[in-house]
Amino acid sequence: MFVRLLGPVELRTADGRSVEPAAAKRRAALALLALELGRTVPVGRFFELLWGETPPAQARAALQGHIAALRKLIAGSDLVLSTRPPGYRLDGPAHAVDSLLFEQLVAQAAAERTPAGDEAAAGLLRRALDLWHGPAALADLPETDLRDALADRLRKDRALALEAWAERLLRLGLGAAAVSDLDRALESDPWNEPLAALLVLCLNQAGRPWDALNTYHRTRRRLAADLGVGPGAALRSAVSGLLAKEPGRGPSAAAPTRIIGLPRQGGTTGTISTTGTIGTTAPAAAPRSPRAASAPTPFASCKPTPRASIARGENRSIGQLQPPAAGFRPAAPAVGRPSPDQLPRPTTGFVGRSAELRKLGELLPHGAGLGVLVGPAGTGKTATAVRWAHDAAAAFPDGRLFADLNGFGPGRPAEPAAVLGRFLLALGVPQAALPGDRAARAALYRSLTRERRLLVVLDNVRDTRGLTDLLPSGPYGATVITSRSSLEDLVVAEGAAPLRLGPLPAEDARRLLEHLLGRARVAAEPEAADRLAELCGRLPLTLRITAARLATRPGWAIADLVPELADERTRLNALDTRGSTSLRASLDLTLAHIPDTAAHLLALLAVHPGTETDVPAAAALLGADPAEAGGALAALAAHHLLTETSPGRYRRCDLIRLYGTELLDARPAGERTAATAALADHYLAAVAHGAALLQPAPGAGADSAAGRTGRPRFPTVRSTLDWFQAEEPAVRGLVAATAEGGDAHRAWQLAYRADGLYYSVGRRADRLACLRTGLDAAGRTGDPAAVAAMEAVTARALSGRGRTAEAHRLARRAVDRTDGTADTVRVQALTVLAVTTAAGGRPTEAVRLGEQAIALAEAHGHAEHAPYALSNTAGLYGLAGEPARALRRAREARALLAEHPLAVFHLSAMINEAHALHLLGRSAEAEKAWRQTLERCRLAGAVHLHAVAERHFADFLLATGRAPEAVWTLRTARGLYGRLGDTAVVRQLDERLAALAG
Repeated sequence: MFVRLLGPVELRTADGRSVEPAAAKRRAALALLALELGRTVPVGRFFELLWGETPPAQARAALQGHIAALRKLIAGSDLVLSTRPPGYRLDGPAHAVDSLLFEQLVAQAAAERTPAGDEAAAGLLRRALDLWHGPAALADLPETDLRDALADRLRKDRALALEAWAERLLRLGLGAAAVSDLDRALESDPWNEPLAALLVLCLNQAGRPWDALNTYHRTRRRLAADLGVGPGAALRSAVSGLLAKEPGRGPSAAAPTRIIGLPRQGGTTGTISTTGTIGTTAPAAAPRSPRAASAPTPFASCKPTPRASIARGENRSIGQLQPPAAGFRPAAPAVGRPSPDQLPRPTTGFVGRSAELRKLGELLPHGAGLGVLVGPAGTGKTATAVRWAHDAAAAFPDGRLFADLNGFGPGRPAEPAAVLGRFLLALGVPQAALPGDRAARAALYRSLTRERRLLVVLDNVRDTRGLTDLLPSGPYGATVITSRSSLEDLVVAEGAAPLRLGPLPAEDARRLLEHLLGRARVAAEPEAADRLAELCGRLPLTLRITAARLATRPGWAIADLVPELADERTRLNALDTRGSTSLRASLDLTLAHIPDTAAHLLALLAVHPGTETDVPAAAALLGADPAEAGGALAALAAHHLLTETSPGRYRRCDLIRLYGTELLDARPAGERTAATAALADHYLAAVAHGAALLQPAPGAGADSAAGRTGRPRFPTVRSTLDWFQAEEPAVRGLVAATAEGGDAHRAWQLAYRADGLYYSVGRRADRLACLRTGLDAAGRTGDPAAVAAMEAVTARALSGRGRTAEAHRLARRAVDRTDGTADTVRVQALTVLAVTTAAGGRPTEAVRLGEQAIALAEAHGHAEHAPYALSNTAGLYGLAGEPARALRRAREARALLAEHPLAVFHLSAMINEAHALHLLGRSAEAEKAWRQTLERCRLAGAVHLHAVAERHFADFLLATGRAPEAVWTLRTARGLYGRLGDTAVVRQLDERLAALAG
């Protein structure tokens, strides 16, 4: 039996089935007994947990009934429940209670005090944290003071373990792995400064300094608003180094840097010193007017904002404020004061964007809100902003101002001075009293807006120059800005909250088509309508264009337009209205405002077969250094022609890709060929570099040239595999593109080099498709060595898919083709042939072939393939029933790769070593080896080997009589094989789990 307390209370049987006690008070009795395992719990303590301060008259009898029921549940298990005056006692192994097992694992981790123990400690702490199966311990027990105290103690223990785990990962350079856990923990405990400090450090180590800075400011604002304190030393220390490295701010910067979210006027002034540390000066005196001191907040029924925050004029961003309460009535404007309404008419048939409208609504209740709606052309930014403004108009009785700044229009952008003039006139300033210069107009505007409940909508903004003059200055105003640019300066300087608009959700896209074409017409062709929406990128603009074409042709079916949109050669033409509202016209206007290098890159990206790209690939296409390529990518992302999905990685949608293809087609024909070759060479170098990290030659050091060549930096095995997971479609696409373009040499080389990465991440169908194309290309080169190399790795992939006969034939051909040679290809071919021979039921012959591969590698200095041959042969000895020899070969492989503990063949050798120890009956050593192997597979991110290790560790647990742990391990293995897409193994594991449950 196993008692789970770290979440809802549950009792599990040895086969993993839940026999959770139905009654909440019975679960409470079980929880208290388990928490006090091995100690007598007084009856009064049960009363306190089950009923609080007022137990019923029949409490003792009820408790006796719960105890009797629990005895029946655990009968026959290793848990024993006995009566021990003055109460009851539960006895059993500590590992039978998840909270006690959690404590043991944390204590073992704490004992690893040296840097060399960080890896082991991280693994122990991760296992401890994985025991939690809910956000709160004892979650479903009666709500009593004792329950709250016990749960709070466990919560604090979890937070400390999480902090310790993150600290270990930071020391290992793997802080990125802790980001999601820390983020969730901080969300539920937003005042926990140690968690916030660790999240800042981990985000920075993950290459996300912007998110790290936002985390710091979010915590700083929460501490100030809710607790009235500033950040402590730990949080300030975490952010200080980050701030010192801010772009454009070196150590010699003369002026202090403004911190995100600081007020524009009044309040505590935060500065960053030239050394990057944070200091504070005394608060400036905030202007106080009678109205500012006494006026109610616009939504009096909402949770009040601390008066100090209002007096400071502190900005309130999207997501920090709550929507108005039902029945809210806004205050009326001051008598005799103009209340202008300049909002344009809302778009007819506006559909969707409910989430975005709700987030914008969070700006309203308290303080000055500043939201920025950003996104590419055609996403409906203006329509969304105007719809929200009309819905929220009652909350701003002092007026609604609107200006189109024409930042991306065909004419000149609007001048801030002119916009200020129009705003001042609308607010009641006579024409004769209108100041002539912009500075004076801005000062008057600030004065007039300081005490007004005013909404300002600034549409089609290009950049932040002069923009702050248009923002209302008071604590009750709100501003919504729309732009195709990201306006990051506004986020930094004014604490603006960016809200990105992308494609509509599929359901909203269909609803828009129903509105435009009629529900009956869409209902008659639902599949065609959904297909049309996808081809339109689910953008409101393109959906309206296609709907307009269909609306003017009532005799057409929706399906009649789909082929024109499906053909990439005609899709943009189908979305062209020949006017200013077409997608192509909008993109042309955007293109006119980006640098020439960025426009050139947008065209060259047409040869990139993936949906995402990164800085090194862009540098290869441009023939430029990474800094120039990064600037070009950033410019495209700033105008939403690309989307930055993670630091340095950018995604483009199909419509942008087609637009880029048109741009490239207009350039000289040789550019496409040269760009394809340059990109293929880049990926060939990158996968070779990654493969060298995964399968290093013994004694090989780090590749110091990685940064100089412009290749992606792969500091760890996990970063290599993460990169390949993201780039695999591009690699496979380039293999196909170069093969189709007649460049057979590049095609087979790229497929061959990529196979080592495929082996670790899985993606078995993609792997075979890539290798088949590479094998065909190798055949066209006429080079026997190239063909043999591709035959060997393709045979290995087929063997992994269970296609043993086909793999054996191909491996045999590779061996025959390399007869008389002593190169590395022959070592590979012999090793693969050995594996397929064993799968065919001939383990003795397989061992002979494996030993032949080892001898060849050792005799001719093929160091990079010796660990592969040794590790595989260790596994073959295990199959042949010779565990002692298996252990020797596995340890020889590990010894060769001692400096590369996360290398693929080191991990596979560890699996074979653990299995051999089990076969030799050395169970304690085997368990230690299995656990170390699992943790290293997790750290490496090697999904395939991790799945194999979990599956075999479950066999070990079952063989040693530990069925509950085996069930969890099998479930983990099932999940990993599911990620790999190996449905055959998933079915086998499901059958094993069902058998154990039965």
